[in-house]
Amino acid sequence: MGDFSSSNDLPKDLMMEILLNLPVKSLLRFKSVCKSWYALINSNKFITMHLDRSRRNNKESILIKRFNSESSQSKASLSMISHNDSSCSGVDVYLGILGNSSVYDLELSANCDGIIFYSNYSQGYSVLCNLATRETILVPDTSSGNDSSYLYSVAFGYDLKNHRYKAVRITKSRRDNDRRTSMVRMSYNVEVYTLGTYSWRQVNNGKLNSLNSRQISAPHGSFYFNGAIHWKGFPERPDSNDIVIIVFNLSDEEFDIIPLPDDVKPFMHFLVWDRSFAVSHVTHRNHSLLDIFAMKEYGVKESWTKVFAIEIGHFIFVRPLAVWKNNEIVFEIMDDKDRINFQLVTYNLKRQEFKKLQILGPLLFKAYVYMESLVPIKSRGESIA
Repeated sequence: MGDFSSSNDLPKDLMMEILLNLPVKSLLRFKSVCKSWYALINSNKFITMHLDRSRRNNKESILIKRFNSESSQSKASLSMISHNDSSCSGVDVYLGILGNSSVYDLELSANCDGIIFYSNYSQGYSVLCNLATRETILVPDTSSGNDSSYLYSVAFGYDLKNHRYKAVRITKSRRDNDRRTSMVRMSYNVEVYTLGTYSWRQVNNGKLNSLNSRQISAPHGSFYFNGAIHWKGFPERPDSNDIVIIVFNLSDEEFDIIPLPDDVKPFMHFLVWDRSFAVSHVTHRNHSLLDIFAMKEYGVKESWTKVFAIEIGHFIFVRPLAVWKNNEIVFEIMDDKDRINFQLVTYNLKRQEFKKLQILGPLLFKAYVYMESLVPIKSRGESIA
């Protein structure tokens, strides 16, 4: 590897502009051109600028996780809808560090800035993977010493204050029965893994266990936004519709509650709408509508605003999965004409029309807004400021 800078006639600003607009695959190749390019592309400043440029240019793809109850292999079945032309292709997931262990035993649980967080719920270990750079690390298991506990939910996101990527894992265990209601109450144990530390540490879970007897949503229900992890918070009483949003701030590592709009029903879903935190739910009045509420001022209940209502017509099941390109929503639907198979469609807000996505086979879907990045996940990447 030589130093190409002396023979490079391009002005530095122009060279930087060109590099910042290149895909990760090209940048990985160009790291071998010369020492100065290697140092530049590996620098935290360039990695951050490249990620910011991708965000501004809406270089977001949709990563689709596919489920099939008849085949465990579908747990690892991933497809990606390209931001360039909306074409769909399979994703090659490289997890060589697992040796003989199968990637099919893992669940894709979360993603942030191109980093994918996989978990094995039965055995308790997790894997972090940058799909674009193919860098992976095995996250160690934690030994709580409590045989009655089990892994309940995992999450991953970015601490905006301390500039660290963090994973969160919540285990659940039984505690004493409530004598008044004869209910078996559960308690949570919360641990945080900071990228680069290679160990989990326990954090204060007192507030989570005392949030008005609410239970966080089922596994795989975490949602990252604005430096915090979000879950639906359901009351323990099955006859109550009083749900809230339970929030874990990655900076102060404390739990809190965000109230929902008064009109939102329990079967709602989290979205990002025009860079605001949002929820959606289906209403059935004279006809079926999907309502979307955005929180214009994050954390302030009074700022919830209905921003859109989409008529869903003959669909007998509609579940929004992600907002893409600022004007398209990816839905999982079941058509009245086909009451067996779930399908993926996009809805274009400007044209107000649905379009089927050509993804074959699975029964159920989950979608993540994905953006490739150079963010490293080993010790040198513990701070990307």
